[in-house]
Amino acid sequence: MLKAKGLPSRMAAARWDSLPPDVAGALNLDGSALLYGPPGRGKTWTAAAWFQEWVRIKATYQGYAYGDTVSQEAGWLCDAGWYNVPRLLLSFRAAIGRGDDLETLVNAVCTVGVAVLDDLGGEKNTDWTAETLYIIIAEREANALPTVVTTNLTLADLNEWHPRVASRLAGFNRIAYEGADRRVQTGGKA
Repeated sequence: MLKAKGLPSRMAAARWDSLPPDVAGALNLDGSALLYGPPGRGKTWTAAAWFQEWVRIKATYQGYAYGDTVSQEAGWLCDAGWYNVPRLLLSFRAAIGRGDDLETLVNAVCTVGVAVLDDLGGEKNTDWTAETLYIIIAEREANALPTVVTTNLTLADLNEWHPRVASRLAGFNRIAYEGADRRVQTGGKA
């Protein structure tokens, strides 16, 4: 189910209890957070742990009982989505090229119950990308939908990139990541 929601396979091992106590204490499953800092510091891992904990708690098992058996249609349902921002924008551009209804695709990200927007700022900075991401973040924030955003950008970089997006993200619980690049220290296994 988590892979179907977009969680990268590599992040499947991220668990809430693997987070440092100060980070877990700073996150709220029903709130939003901005995780920012240089690459390789654990932002995506934290987001994956939060996402999986949210799904674990909020997912409900939907089965269609027939006597004492459950039909093949039974399964876990959860209104959640994990989006790598550059990949998401690439899929939007491809949809435009095919003539698909972009508004429907953007609306799906705006309204999903919980979302992770991973690697904001990894996309090419254009007016279109800024406007599209503003719509998503502004609508999610306005509707109080739990959202975790990860970025390598500083708060000053975010403000320079798009002040209105930065203002909304400033209202999120902010967690700064520092220290050494874990991927470099572990040979890419972090």
